[in-house]
Parts: sequence; C-alpha cells; structure tokens
Amino acid sequence: MLKTIHDILEAQRTFRRCRDLSPEPIIQNASAVHLHSMKPQEGHVSENWPVYIENILNRDLQPRGQHRASGLLLDPDRELNIGADYIDEPNILEGRPMPALTGEAKLLYIQAYGQERYDQFAEKSSFTCHGAIPPSDLPDPLPVFVHRPCHDAESIFWTMFAAILHAQPASGTREPWASKRVAELWKKLHEHEIPDNPADYDDHREDIFHTLALPWARYFHPDLRDVAQLLYDIRCQVAPEYEYWTPRPPDDHLHEALQRLILQYLVEHRDKDIALDPDHLRPTQSAYP
Repeated sequence: MLKTIHDILEAQRTFRRCRDLSPEPIIQNASAVHLHSMKPQEGHVSENWPVYIENILNRDLQPRGQHRASGLLLDPDRELNIGADYIDEPNILEGRPMPALTGEAKLLYIQAYGQERYDQFAEKSSFTCHGAIPPSDLPDPLPVFVHRPCHDAESIFWTMFAAILHAQPASGTREPWASKRVAELWKKLHEHEIPDNPADYDDHREDIFHTLALPWARYFHPDLRDVAQLLYDIRCQVAPEYEYWTPRPPDDHLHEALQRLILQYLVEHRDKDIALDPDHLRPTQSAYP
C-alpha cells in the first residue's frame, strides 16, 4: 500500500510538470480523482517519466532520459477538493523542516532522481521549513482560498489515513467492535463534505491534527504501529497551511516531503511487509453508540 501511495505522489507531480502529454481518461472516481493511461508513441522516451518505487528499491533504473511511461497518472485538473481547507491555529503556524534522507534511502533517492532534485528541497537555514518561514500570526483578513498542489497531496494523505485505519492484518487479532475513540474518528471522517467555500467550512477532521503521537498510535491495529508512526510524521508535514508562508514553497514541496518519509520507511523496513486480510476490514462502529 505504501509503495502505491509513493507512486501516486510521483505520478501526480510528474503530470503537473508534463502538461503536454495529453493522456486519455480511462476511469473515473467521482469522489476523488480521474486516472489516466500513459500511451507514448513507439520509441518515445523522456527523463520526465515517473520513476516508481520498485525500480528505486531494486536499483532497476533506466539511464537518465530513458524512462518509459508506465502505469497510471492522476489528472490534478479534474480533482475535487477532498483534502485541505484553511484550518485553525496553531497547526497553520507550526512547521516541520523538509525530511532529510539518511543512509541507503538517500543513496537510492539520488541514484533515481539526482542530487540536484534533492538539493532543490534542502533547507537553506535553520529558520525555514520547506524553504519558507512560518508566520507568527494569521493574515487579517484571510486570503481567498486557492487550491494548490499541496492540497492534492493532503487529499492523498486522507485517503492513506483511512485505508490504513481500516486495514486488518492477516495474522492480527480481529476486533468485534471498534473502540469508542476509533468509532468517533470514523464518524468525523464520514461526515466530511466537499465545501463550496473552503474558507468558511468547519472541518471536524482537523481535530486529528491535535492528537499526540501515543494516542495517535492507538487508533490503528497494534500490528501496524510502525506504519502509524509514519502516518504521524506525515501528518506533521500536512497540517500547516503553506499558503500563509513567505515565500510560498515550491508547488510540489509536500509531495516531496511525503515521498521522502515513505522511502525512508520502506528502506528501514525491508523484508518486513505486513500481509493484510483481503476479506476482512477493521470495524468502524462501537458496540456502545
């Protein structure tokens, strides 16, 4: 699942860079995104094609400039705003630096994407987060909401969060009912609506961003606690509203942050895949409404 999320993020940012590819829509998910098939002409190659996580981990990379299109791409122009709204303090004003890769993960990244891309997102000083300085106060009045690529990345985070929250490990204990806290969390997720005016929308999911690391881990199946910690680290990157920051970070900065965290996790958890039960999901309702 994590590999799929990584590749969706990479494909999405690639599509934004390559508007001239003119993909043909092949499937539609009205609640989230449109998926497109890449069908390059025979012999057509480009260094801009996505590099997928299996190729990175296995060091199975074509020479730069010889990446052929494969798989599915997301069309960000057709996405709906299922992720981000302007949220309340303090999350808007708190920032985390761009994750720095270490060890094998950094070597694999540079082999796949190059040193230049890695350095592009490096913090230039100890005062910046994603190359910008978090504001000390909210602007007054608040600016009109503008949908940015970082909001697309946040939508992917919410999809990832719900999928892992619902996942039942194949060898894990099955719960007859959800705990009260988990049931309340699912209620907030199910009640979320796609707002016409995000700036005026009270998104109750934002309470999740106030959850500390230990109670956060208790939302998830015990066998998935390491993945829960990864999600917590991602949540810390997703929570701020970067629109208020100066200067505004690069369009794909949040995609980069999430991909780095996932790559580091996958390298550190090689050969530790957790098989999921395809026939059962964790419950979403409590025994005591």
